[in-house]
Amino acid sequence: MQALEGRAEGRAEVYEDIYFDNSSGDLDRTDRELRVRTVHGRDAIRSLLTYKGARVDDVTRSKPEHETAIDNPEAVRAPLRGLGHTPSIAFSKHCRNYEFGAAGRRMLATLVRVPELDGTFLELETMVNNDLTNELYTDAVAARR
Repeated sequence: MQALEGRAEGRAEVYEDIYFDNSSGDLDRTDRELRVRTVHGRDAIRSLLTYKGARVDDVTRSKPEHETAIDNPEAVRAPLRGLGHTPSIAFSKHCRNYEFGAAGRRMLATLVRVPELDGTFLELETMVNNDLTNELYTDAVAARR
């Protein structure tokens, strides 16, 4: 945290995530994700709809991600339910985000605590050919439960 604070001012946020799947578990079975996230920040609340495709490789577990801002998360959850998607798992992430430049790229580093899991996690996001991730919170929370 000290090294990140030296690069940028941290921004505390809480992410409330709801992942959806159909009754057959098709998304989970095919390694895809459909999520509605509400982010509670110091000055605002915002929501996002995210679709993640299947992993592009087994080493990094990277997934192509498509995300858009939404004004009314319930207005999105309602048609998802109408299409047969119900919440498959929901949890919160307590985050401290740092935005900065490094190696000629814009970076977002996030220190994450998931109340149900032990430890603090570090996520690093930047635009590259592969979006690197090593472990999925959905898997960890489901395993813990």
